[in-house]
Amino acid sequence: MEKINQEAEGSIEIEFDFDHFDKQEEVFNSVVEDDYKYYIFNISRCGGKTIVLIDIVMYYLFNDVEDILFVSKTIPQAKKVFEQMKKLLEDSGLNGFITETNKTDRILKLANGSQIIFKSGEIADNLRGQNEHTIVICDEFAFFHIDTWDTALRQICGVQKVKKVIISSTPNGYHNAFYTMAKTAMEGDTRYKYFSYDYRANPYGQVLEDVMQAKRDMPNWKFSQEYECAFVGDGFSAFSDIEEVCCNNRGQFTVDNRKRYCAGLDIGLSNDYTVVSVMNDLGEQVDLLRFNNVSTEVWVDKVANFLAKWKVLYVVAEENYEKTLLNLLRKKMADLKSSIRIEYHRTSSTNKVKDVEALIVAFDYREVSLLNDSVLKGEFERFTKVDLSTSYTYRADNGNDDIVMAVVFNLIALNRIKKGNSLKVL
Repeated sequence: MEKINQEAEGSIEIEFDFDHFDKQEEVFNSVVEDDYKYYIFNISRCGGKTIVLIDIVMYYLFNDVEDILFVSKTIPQAKKVFEQMKKLLEDSGLNGFITETNKTDRILKLANGSQIIFKSGEIADNLRGQNEHTIVICDEFAFFHIDTWDTALRQICGVQKVKKVIISSTPNGYHNAFYTMAKTAMEGDTRYKYFSYDYRANPYGQVLEDVMQAKRDMPNWKFSQEYECAFVGDGFSAFSDIEEVCCNNRGQFTVDNRKRYCAGLDIGLSNDYTVVSVMNDLGEQVDLLRFNNVSTEVWVDKVANFLAKWKVLYVVAEENYEKTLLNLLRKKMADLKSSIRIEYHRTSSTNKVKDVEALIVAFDYREVSLLNDSVLKGEFERFTKVDLSTSYTYRADNGNDDIVMAVVFNLIALNRIKKGNSLKVL
């Protein structure tokens, strides 16, 4: 972005040469020239939406006397955009136009009377009382809690003084105000203007490299949502091509001393199922043990004998149970002359999503193959993505997820073997 200063009758005229590619230019021109109240930007990652938003802010700050409210998803993001805007003004030689900088409240005031305040959409109460603005911009709006729109932003944006409301985000399922507003715009409400484009509109070469890496690292549904602007709901199986991945037959494999074997252990007591999944170092699931309703002594014997049968070297086991049980297992393995090593793995709401998505990607790229087992396939078919208010998780839909989680742990063990890392010994 270049700046041109011209002195005329004691004043300074500032012109900005915004360097946009075609889609960015289309979006920018519509905002500054058209008379819609609501602008909905469904723009993918690497689509250049942040640049467009900043350029819109710069245009309105200097074009007229405007009071801009810029709402980010979180407080750290609001602080980041505040600092970016302040630095942009300074780097453009416009720091002399800043008459007030309030880091605490994240406010910038300019000599022409314009100002911008940066807020977070995390807590609706923090936005109440923001009724003096003329321009409202919400970034990553699909990730705001729906109460933020219903109880605060709707009222802020509805007042007559607000000339433009710019709602920008990548999709995040159906259960949020971004999807509702995008749907309203697409259905032809004359107050709305809807723009949607993905990374392919961005002509810069480095973008494609970044996108291809992202495609390799995330599940297909997530890539479609974040990089192809697709609204993806919940309730579908998180795993694709289950029939193709579940192609190994029971009895197909025997112990091969040239291979290394690892296991994932999901622990169940009483009515819950204990599941042990065993893979070789090629990612082939060679066997599966599943049982419930046994005593502690029988549990230890069954698991130990199964692991010993396959000469398993590494086990990743669920930590969300008493460690006493795993200590008994380790002692039994020592009695069987096994040199097995076992790693605890704590399952939290945060790392469960990460761990499950690693297995989803392994499915997508055929990095693992599983047994052709009806119970196993049924669990994977019923294991779904579930949208929450501001995020999502994975869980079983009316059934068990013991097999799925055992395979998740098995993949963690497999990756450790491939990297040659030693595991934490119990």
